[in-house]
Formats: sequence, structure tokens, C-alpha cells
Amino acid sequence: MARKKLSIVQPLLLTIPDVAVQLGVCRQTVYNLIYREGLPSILVGRIRRVHP
Repeated sequence: MARKKLSIVQPLLLTIPDVAVQLGVCRQTVYNLIYREGLPSILVGRIRRVHP
């Protein structure tokens, strides 16, 4: 039987907590990066998402 290739799928948009975990900072720091430093993000409904 042939083996199937496994691939890691990354989400198109990350939540604020996901970004905080990946950067090793708290959620508030991520919000500060968005509002003060211009980290690109979008609103999906009422939830802010960040493109990885």
C-alpha cells in the first residue's frame, strides 16, 4: 500500500491568543502591536484576526 504524504495545514487567519502564544507575549501586547505598531489585522464580525 502506498504511503500518503502528510502536510501541516496552517490557518489563514490567527486569533489574538494564537498570536500571543506564537510570539511568547500576552494578549494585551498583541493588541498594542496592532494599534500602536501597525501589526496588520482585520475584523471578522466582532473578532480581530491576524494574518500569519
